[in-house]
Amino acid sequence: MSEDTGRAPVEPARMVAAETKEERGEARQRAARQAKSAAAAAEAEARRAALPRFGRSQILEVEDATIQDLEIPEWGCVVHLRVMSGMERDRFEASVAASAGPNRLMNFRSRFAAMVLCDAEGRRLFTDGDVGVLSRKSGKALDRILDAGLELNGMKEAAEEAALAGFPSGPSGDSGSDSPPASE
Repeated sequence: MSEDTGRAPVEPARMVAAETKEERGEARQRAARQAKSAAAAAEAEARRAALPRFGRSQILEVEDATIQDLEIPEWGCVVHLRVMSGMERDRFEASVAASAGPNRLMNFRSRFAAMVLCDAEGRRLFTDGDVGVLSRKSGKALDRILDAGLELNGMKEAAEEAALAGFPSGPSGDSGSDSPPASE
């Protein structure tokens, strides 16, 4: 018996066996993860190999416009959203990037809604000139359109990063109020 623990001392050979057993378990888990990853990679490669290889004319002939329905409870209706073309997306992103200062997000929701709201055939419902009128609509409804439209256009993550880029990352100690601190 060990004087300080009241238990029999563990023999070094048993400690090694216990460590080895734990290491073996970790090694098995690591091997299982690697096998799963290799199987997923092989499956992805098989899918890619089965896909046709397109040239210029086939790419240009592909109909890749996507239209999605979105319920807007605030308006009591369903609207259609569309995927922007590459040129439209570039133009929209350039307009946001060109807007500097504290007003860079002015009418952001309505500008985006004007780009993605469409009829059943995918034609825009609003022009860039309609943004001011559209900006007077419910912010909650425009938020629904923004969230769904960003997701549909594969822009959600980039938009969130860009929106956060203009804000400080940590507390500044400034409450933003002209009131004196509570301790004064």
